[in-house]
Amino acid sequence: MNFYDYWILKTNVSSNIKIKLIEDFKTSEEVYKGLIENGNLNYINLNEYDRFVKTYKQLKDDFDLHKYSNILDKYNIKFVKYGDDNYPNKLKDIDNKPFSIFYKGNIDLLDAYCISIIGTRNATPYGEEVCKKISRELSVNNVGVVSGGARGIDILSHKICLESNGMPICVLGSGLLNYYPKENFKYFDEIGDKGCILSEYDVYTKPDKFNFPQRNRIISAIGDGLIVVEAREKSGTMITVKYALDYGKDIAAVPGPIFWDKSMGCNKLIRDGAHIISEIKDLYDIFKLNSNTTSINYGNHEKLLSDPFKYKVFSLIKKKPSNIDEIANETGISVVDIYKILFELENLNIIEASVGNFYQLKVI
Repeated sequence: MNFYDYWILKTNVSSNIKIKLIEDFKTSEEVYKGLIENGNLNYINLNEYDRFVKTYKQLKDDFDLHKYSNILDKYNIKFVKYGDDNYPNKLKDIDNKPFSIFYKGNIDLLDAYCISIIGTRNATPYGEEVCKKISRELSVNNVGVVSGGARGIDILSHKICLESNGMPICVLGSGLLNYYPKENFKYFDEIGDKGCILSEYDVYTKPDKFNFPQRNRIISAIGDGLIVVEAREKSGTMITVKYALDYGKDIAAVPGPIFWDKSMGCNKLIRDGAHIISEIKDLYDIFKLNSNTTSINYGNHEKLLSDPFKYKVFSLIKKKPSNIDEIANETGISVVDIYKILFELENLNIIEASVGNFYQLKVI
């Protein structure tokens, strides 16, 4: 980043105007020469010109580029603007593309195959369970998981992606040195280490409510498809859906009971033509996934399963999904020992927990 990049970034005009100037003048410094030194008004109106001039004067007196660059370096924050070689290709094709991006992590992930997962901030246990399964399935198949880091479905999709050694991509509505919400701080840092966390806003930008609808267009653009897990009929989630439809992305939704307000948005999306996710295998058909997982080779765990207690638990779950009480009643094993066995089988990726605390063979 140079002084002129920052000057354009901070000027309060639309991204489209900034990008048009870069396309015409090629560099930020040439934009400065054309507008400020030469007073060229062929590209912008007088009001926009005044904003560029005012911002330039303020920054010229107050902005310390060296100090600012040291802050970015300290927190491992990178900057890319439209026209740079590593500006994400997926963002080049949308209307109102961001002039620039601040990011931590691997910016190249934005051009990998990704699916966006969105939903309510107050998910039901059903929604949480479905979100976990979807995020895990995408992650183990090397599909990037994109979301916005908000409470509820957003951060849960990131959390499961991290646990599954996947490729999490988080788009914030605040600056990268002003994380929001604060309680997700540890996940945001981990996403920056293992995936990519980004924002089009300057690093200290507060989480203004007007930022989030803008942020949603980037979530939709990065994802090659969009999954809505739980959403009310009128919610911020539907703004993201609208962007995805405008960009020609495949939309899928998780159905829910007709009596649940948080399922109303999903159910109506399905009614209006969105794909329905009625089982995990639907992900493969809708988004054309090529599975990178293989069938569980139970022979690899022969020593573990040769333990009679462990084999009893495994055999019961293999026959049918079972909860703790059923396993205890049918095997005669103590609840304490059952929990230990279940923990071990989960760690070996043989079984997984499902809705209602039932345990089943791992979905692959």
